[in-house]
Amino acid sequence: MSTPLRYWLLSLPLLATACAAPAPVAAGGFGLAQLQARLIAPARLGDGWSAIALPVDGKRLPALCAGGDVPGPPISGAEVAVVAASKDFAPPGGAPPQFLTQYALVFADDEAAVRFRDGARAAADACRPSVSVVAPATDTGEQPAPYTETVEVTDAAHHGWTGFVVRRHQTYPAAQPAAGDTAVAVLSSSNAVLVVRYTASVRGEVPAADVFTQAWTQRLAQVTAAAGTA
Repeated sequence: MSTPLRYWLLSLPLLATACAAPAPVAAGGFGLAQLQARLIAPARLGDGWSAIALPVDGKRLPALCAGGDVPGPPISGAEVAVVAASKDFAPPGGAPPQFLTQYALVFADDEAAVRFRDGARAAADACRPSVSVVAPATDTGEQPAPYTETVEVTDAAHHGWTGFVVRRHQTYPAAQPAAGDTAVAVLSSSNAVLVVRYTASVRGEVPAADVFTQAWTQRLAQVTAAAGTA
């Protein structure tokens, strides 16, 4: 590959929502305003990034399983902040569309945060390892290409945040070359859970898998380093 493809991202507008009525945060833990301020704002992602409306249900985690038909686990017992941003689509031959979503979940104590993280891990472990998808035709009658999506769940630890990462990979027929990758990290530290979702898709020439891995690893390191510790 001549020049490494640089993936776009979606980070997200600051949006705080109370999901249930969480108990007061114990002394020494994260506060919602504190962690929210540490999420990566669109302006810090690079040129061309701008805030967008939240593209997903803010009361659920992003989907963890393949196929898109299983919603993410509901968020309960926490105060939530989400940041979202986008960059205009690149011209032909440029970088593929990319999306980065950051969720800050603040619980009453460390134990509640760990329970939520571990519950999300159980949901991820229950996902089918591979799903074949035939999407319905669009309103204009266009038939999207069928694809197969695989799921891999691994342990993760970054800058004092520990948990797991779900990696989803879409492959398409050779006659319609394309690829799509999604990674979702669910990590806890103290009384907080940080959820980071990164997606990139490309049509035509498909880059090597390590291109996505490198871009995802860099963004996750950036987000967790900025979040720091309580």
